[in-house]
Amino acid sequence: GVRQSDDNVQSSISGLSQLSMQEIKNLPNLLGEPDVIKSLLTLSGVTNAGEGASGVNVRGGNADQNLILLDEMTFFNPTHSFGFFSAIHPEMVSDLELYKGLMPAKYGGRLSSVLQTKSTRVNLDKWKSKLGLGLISTKAYVEGPLWKSRTSFAFAARLSHLNWLLKAIENTDVNQSRTNFYDLHGKVTHRITDKLKLTLQGYQSKDGFRFTDQFDLDYTTKNGSLELNYIPINNLSIKVGSSVGRYESTLTSLNISDLPQLNSGIDNYKQRVEGTYELRGKYVFKAGVEYTNHTINPGVLNAGDGEVISQSQSQKATSLNPYVSVAAEVSKNINLTVGLRYPDYQRRGPESEVQYIGNPVLNQSEQTTEIDEGEEVYRFSQLEPRIGLTFTLIEDLSLKASFNKTSQFLSQISNTASPTPIDFWMASNQYIQPMTANSYSLGVYKNWKEDTFTTSVEGYYKDIDDVTETIDFANIIANPTVETQLLQGIGRTYGVEVNLDKTTGDLTGKLNYTYSRSLRQVANDNPELQINNGAWYPANFDKPHSLNLNMKYEIGKRSSIAMAFTYSTGRPVTAPISVYENFDVTGIYVFSDRNAFRIPDYHRLDIAYDYYPNIKKDRSYKTFWSFGLYNVYGRNNAYSVFFEQSNGSPPKANSLAIIGVPLPSITLNIEFE
Repeated sequence: GVRQSDDNVQSSISGLSQLSMQEIKNLPNLLGEPDVIKSLLTLSGVTNAGEGASGVNVRGGNADQNLILLDEMTFFNPTHSFGFFSAIHPEMVSDLELYKGLMPAKYGGRLSSVLQTKSTRVNLDKWKSKLGLGLISTKAYVEGPLWKSRTSFAFAARLSHLNWLLKAIENTDVNQSRTNFYDLHGKVTHRITDKLKLTLQGYQSKDGFRFTDQFDLDYTTKNGSLELNYIPINNLSIKVGSSVGRYESTLTSLNISDLPQLNSGIDNYKQRVEGTYELRGKYVFKAGVEYTNHTINPGVLNAGDGEVISQSQSQKATSLNPYVSVAAEVSKNINLTVGLRYPDYQRRGPESEVQYIGNPVLNQSEQTTEIDEGEEVYRFSQLEPRIGLTFTLIEDLSLKASFNKTSQFLSQISNTASPTPIDFWMASNQYIQPMTANSYSLGVYKNWKEDTFTTSVEGYYKDIDDVTETIDFANIIANPTVETQLLQGIGRTYGVEVNLDKTTGDLTGKLNYTYSRSLRQVANDNPELQINNGAWYPANFDKPHSLNLNMKYEIGKRSSIAMAFTYSTGRPVTAPISVYENFDVTGIYVFSDRNAFRIPDYHRLDIAYDYYPNIKKDRSYKTFWSFGLYNVYGRNNAYSVFFEQSNGSPPKANSLAIIGVPLPSITLNIEFE
């Protein structure tokens, strides 16, 4: 809905960022594409591991700790082309909400954040279509009434043509690589009666990436959902939602004669029933239950002839999650949100369960038990209170505090510092316990000059139990006993976010700065079961400082110019510090403590110019041009650092930049009504 004045000050949810699609379109976008996931990186407390990382890190959390939803559909990999483009078509989104402080009780299963994107509300009266022709993708969108005032339809499609760009980049690894993607998304809404509405959605996307003559990587997402909304009486609404999804990836090696192939994936089935009751405009009661069912293939490695080389066993997990919440205007000055969620998680057979003497990493297995289909392997439940309080001191100044308890049963296991499409998902069991967290936040919100400027300062702290880390030199690919490669420890993240937004006038913009730490500790009496001798160390995506500046200036009615600058501390890496020489073995690296070094700091400037040649109302179509320059001063931002050895000298560090040159873009958008 329309934001009220001082809404950001008085809402009882701390750490909530809201962006409308219009605001996202106002940002200078990478290569002319307005982008849902990339827009998150302009917000305080949100970073990623660098160009080419699929996912974001919110308040120092892993990329897998974010729940990413489009209405009721879940996305396990929200990006195309290693994070350069969002998997969600921009025309299919009306607005988004990122919950990074207080997490409402209806959401669960993740520790860091919830990104709730809402699909576009379709016009029931007239047809409208859009065509976007760009250097990197062509996109089309159409919406309109199938049956006037009753049934509406929307469909979006996008197809990439990026390869000319890769060919133009000087790096030989890049210019010999190829990438492509497409996505399709359809939505039908039907008003059965004035009080009953049915919505059906379908989504499919596919990505292909070939890295020189080394490997081919393909990944696909399929999603479908059905939603019924019923309003039996004025203040009561009932929602029944069901969604089904599948994400899978295939990695094929090209430089080995029999072309081995690695397949992994996750199936997701979810149902929700929820009732919302509003009392006297001051109290909103919500109660519901959500059921999720996941089937995971953590990895099968096949030889070229289809023979299985090795495979992780498939995993089945269910979770039943009842929840209740109340949002109340307690008095003129106090708003309160209280929620309770009770996840009941079960991992079920069939599977072969290995029993170990002590920790699985010590590899002392005792016996194997066969567990039948549907039989309980492991169970976990906990009460999860959520509470948010806003105290309005004066009309445009408030204090907000919140507390969340959350748990996470699915985690992504990765051998690299940043998520890649071949990382696999794993369901918790007795060896890899669910992660749990307590999160606290406290903020001051103030608006100035009749909401022309909005400001906030918010601090947060989170402690996490049972964080999963891989052992040194872990072998996790298609490993049937992957628990022998994983250790669990504790984590903590804390930080401060400072925001200043200018919301009205010809010049608008946002400036934010975040100080954020994300630390881990894996300690044990047995030295084999600890990392860095049990000392605290920075997590892979610990970036203490980040700064974002986004500005847009309207030049009359026909054009505008926008700029975006971003800066962040380089992420931590583990590096070889010396070489060990033996009589018959040369060049054994001796590595530093985990994450003891950092890659160089990241910074980048982008600019965009939009031009609307025809803005007259009586035309049947409108056009607008968008010109952009990404990485204006050609900063060679290191994505990763690798080490090369030459005889007798210490290892030499080389950095790999994904895009180290300024990249121009041009897009022509045409709208028909």
